[in-house]
Amino acid sequence: MTLKPLIYTTLLLFATAGDASESDFYAGVKLRKIDMDYANEDLDESATTLGILLGYKLVHNKWTSLAMEAEFARSVSDGELDDPDVYPVKGQWGIKTQAIYGVFTFGTKVYGKLKLGNSRNEVSRKNAGAPHTTYKAGPTAGIGLGIRFTPRLMVEIENTIDRGGSDFKGTSLGVNYRF
Repeated sequence: MTLKPLIYTTLLLFATAGDASESDFYAGVKLRKIDMDYANEDLDESATTLGILLGYKLVHNKWTSLAMEAEFARSVSDGELDDPDVYPVKGQWGIKTQAIYGVFTFGTKVYGKLKLGNSRNEVSRKNAGAPHTTYKAGPTAGIGLGIRFTPRLMVEIENTIDRGGSDFKGTSLGVNYRF
């Protein structure tokens, strides 16, 4: 995949993100670095995921809003399995995530974000022998900070903790666009 389509799409979003009124529907792209404690084993290197976010504002006023968000992400760079006490042969791990959240935001141009929901994670480990995949589901929560550049275009940074059988901790950077 080249970066040109991503650059052109970003430029198009900035060009069309003027002062038009904001909608209740929004979508975004997220890049996240995930650390994982798998079955009480620290996996040594983080994986990086790229995903999409779909959202809908349920209730909103000038200072606060309540929304529902769905995220779908998958690894774009795998983490390393290189702890010789746990994995005698080096390998890699990756993750696919689906999550749904209730989201509360507060503020105007600069805003805070709290989210609480549930996620399903598919974790794949690849080292000597057959690949091993496990599925984990459970509660997840996050906190974030965002900046509205226009009523339609926002940038957010979030920290999320997922307690679905393993501890997944991730920090993400996202760009959201309201339609």
